[in-house]
Amino acid sequence: PSPDDFVLGRGLTAGRTERIEASLKPIPADLTIATIPDKARIYVKNQFQGDSPVTMNNLEPGEYRIRAELTGHDTMARTIILQRAEKRVEEFRLQRNCGKLSITTSPAGVVVLIDGKEKGVTKTTALETDRISDPLEIDLLSAGTHDVELSLKGYFSQKFQIEIERDKTLTAHRLLQR
Repeated sequence: PSPDDFVLGRGLTAGRTERIEASLKPIPADLTIATIPDKARIYVKNQFQGDSPVTMNNLEPGEYRIRAELTGHDTMARTIILQRAEKRVEEFRLQRNCGKLSITTSPAGVVVLIDGKEKGVTKTTALETDRISDPLEIDLLSAGTHDVELSLKGYFSQKFQIEIERDKTLTAHRLLQR
């Protein structure tokens, strides 16, 4: 047979042109979002996806805006571009934007208010006297100045200010007078 008579699959012959239309779909990507510390709220394209770690499968390749939010930490966001068939892990190391107050009182049983809101009562362990309390830990205080008020029936109230620093613990002890 001559080259013109040669058949090239599905009835095509040499020298002849055929148009083939094919719809190609990109191979999906997988994305895992982790945070340190974990349990941050994760948003992808402004849609809540869950608390970290979060895994999303079968994503179309393209651009994704990711945001991680956790109380007491700076919000972080970034834009990534997923390639087809990519299996990607994005990690966010969140920075604390608050501090902690550790306060003891003499006597125990003192109500502690910070900026006018009750944050707890100082206590002692069961076998201890009430002369000095165990530390009352008050976390997630924003950096800056706060007003503290201590009160216990039968004692003079105390008011003072504290300065909280990012990611630090301020230790204080107060003696209330009858």
